[in-house]
Amino acid sequence: MRLIRIFTAMSLPQTIRKGVFWAHLAIGLLAGVMVLSMSVTGILMVYERQIIEWVDGVTVKPSAEALPLESVIGDEFSKQVPPSSILLSSKPTEPIGLQYGREKTVYFDPYTGKSLGEGSQSASKFFHSVESWHRWLGQTGEKRTIGKSIVDSANLMFLFIVVSGLWLWFPRRWTKSGIKAITRIQPRLKGRAWEWNLHNVFGFWACIPLFIIVTTGTIMAFPWANALIFKAVGEEAPQGRGGPRGGKPGGRGEGARTEGGGTRNEGRGESRGEGRGPGERSERNERGGRGGRGEGQSRGQREGEGRGRGERGGLETQTGSGTVSLVGLNAAYQTVAKSNPDWETMRIEMLADHQAKFSVTDSHRGRPDRRQEVTMDLAKNQIVPVSASDKQSLGRQIRGWVRWVHTGEAGGWIGQTIAAFAAGSAAVLVWSGFALSWRRFFGKRKRSKAAMA
Repeated sequence: MRLIRIFTAMSLPQTIRKGVFWAHLAIGLLAGVMVLSMSVTGILMVYERQIIEWVDGVTVKPSAEALPLESVIGDEFSKQVPPSSILLSSKPTEPIGLQYGREKTVYFDPYTGKSLGEGSQSASKFFHSVESWHRWLGQTGEKRTIGKSIVDSANLMFLFIVVSGLWLWFPRRWTKSGIKAITRIQPRLKGRAWEWNLHNVFGFWACIPLFIIVTTGTIMAFPWANALIFKAVGEEAPQGRGGPRGGKPGGRGEGARTEGGGTRNEGRGESRGEGRGPGERSERNERGGRGGRGEGQSRGQREGEGRGRGERGGLETQTGSGTVSLVGLNAAYQTVAKSNPDWETMRIEMLADHQAKFSVTDSHRGRPDRRQEVTMDLAKNQIVPVSASDKQSLGRQIRGWVRWVHTGEAGGWIGQTIAAFAAGSAAVLVWSGFALSWRRFFGKRKRSKAAMA
């Protein structure tokens, strides 16, 4: 009640209230079209992960033994442009995925080594274009910077609209009929009263999730907003605008990572949805691997077979960061899998100096609290100790959640649904806001002409 009295008291000065109202109206008209664009594209991307997973349809038939990783992917790593990461699932029916940036993921049968293609290209292209509009107005190349600036500015204006809208929503008098009018949809209303009712009701019920979505969007968009997170916990913000990882604000084709250090295509099970954490699965394999990949074979046999096949494809390749070797990869994979018996998905990045980075999660897409990362020395089959400088600080941990909160995936499918409702509500707010503005500015003319007639 005290909070209500404070907001009510704040709404009493008519001069201030009118000033906030006109600012709310003007900024809403200025940014309305962009807010509508972000809302519609946001709705389309909410269940991207689930949709991609459903339409991809790439599965394999398990057999007694799975081939060593080196023998399956050796040929691909010998190409001029090697994969950026290896995607694995604990499910015996899931293929191995080789990710090339964010442009594509090629699947392979872990039991035969046969290429299975890229899955559903139409769905991937559709979500690619939707995301492009959501973040860059569909622009490419140098024009992408312009599109991003427009989107980010609209997002910041929308933040003001949400906050000022909540303040304007608070009624002057708290009566039962007054509260009902601004918290419940009244389908019998017509014209301006109907539009006003929709604007207030959807604005009220969606204000909190919208505030969270827009605030996290602002953090991802502006370096100064990103720095506030670290400043709040007494830390210095890392250089670059990628938050915890200092990555570029890349889209598909600009790198495999997304805001907060996750990946769009972090395994076919979690897939490419921006899901990124929006459903938890729990199908495990008692042997800690996909159908016991390589079980029944000695390490020497596995490595021997890998070397034999690798002579064609090459177990060593040159990259921009140095020489990458696949020798010992399968043994390291087995070690990581056994030390994480509940793992569900695994993403491997090959590093120079005979090392590989394993990102292991027991849920879809590797939500920050469900993901562990270790770097393995492939020559020794040992974990590389983490230095103090590489450990994530509190600020980096908080920043790592930003994208997951922005998409609602931090709350699973329920969080995704709330995010979808919020995005849909934003579209309703734009429509009703424009409709009310039209009546305000042009309705009087029609009434005046009618009176004169």
